[in-house]
Amino acid sequence: MSSLTFLSDASSLFIFWLFAVAGSHKLKPDNDRYFSDLLEEYGISNNGVALSIAKFVGTVEIVIGIAIVVPYTRSIAAVFAMAILFSYLLLMATQYYQGKRDLDCGCSGPGSDLKIGPAVLLRNSLLLVVAASCLNSSNGLFSGYWAFSILLSLCGILVYLCSEQIMKNLQHLKLMRQN
Repeated sequence: MSSLTFLSDASSLFIFWLFAVAGSHKLKPDNDRYFSDLLEEYGISNNGVALSIAKFVGTVEIVIGIAIVVPYTRSIAAVFAMAILFSYLLLMATQYYQGKRDLDCGCSGPGSDLKIGPAVLLRNSLLLVVAASCLNSSNGLFSGYWAFSILLSLCGILVYLCSEQIMKNLQHLKLMRQN
């Protein structure tokens, strides 16, 4: 087993989790208003179009998430995951550099109020690297190394969730200091 293969398996599980959660947020009817409002802030003024885009992207995210854990479809799914992550990064960077710094990033759905900023842009850049590591080959489903890959991906999920909470806390502290 090479370390790249082990990392690819763990990364694919992490990306599966990330895309499954993100996609499921977009597909929940309770979140329709949030995502149509969010996309309006990003420049799509027609609510019907915005909602259709959110549902389509959510479905694509779930399909990519599933495809990335299957060794035979991992490479193509990784390319699509990188394309989506790069698109998100580009959209957020454009909004940030246009001065829209109080805009929700939309990363964690309506339960999060994480705003676009340098830390979010850096995090999304790092997610691109994680998705790129999925381009390496896999040990195959049910190999003896999947247990280690699962543990490593769970550590990645924990680090992701903790870093997101830290970013939110820092943004809240900054707002409190301004008031």
